[in-house]
Amino acid sequence: NTYLKKVIINHRACSCSRLCATEFEVHPRAPLLQILRVAGAREEVFTLKEVMHYLGQYIMMKELYDKQRQHIVHCQDDPLGELLEVGSFSVKNPRKSCKFRTT
Repeated sequence: NTYLKKVIINHRACSCSRLCATEFEVHPRAPLLQILRVAGAREEVFTLKEVMHYLGQYIMMKELYDKQRQHIVHCQDDPLGELLEVGSFSVKNPRKSCKFRTT
């Protein structure tokens, strides 16, 4: 989960600035913001914790998780998959299951 947070910060899906030593202010770009809106977000600026919350809500609402292995997210034909450039990933260990583009 920590790795996924780092990916969100480094990914071109948003711009971030530090609020303090441990928290970031996240300014999502349009594709990520649209995903967060589907999950119920109304803000324009978020903490990283809020972004992760809304991503979780989005995954649950759209039922992108594998019904047998619920830590697996299947997002191949979904805007989330397009944003992260993956077809699926594990929320337990996204580093092993995804190759996120961070440049």
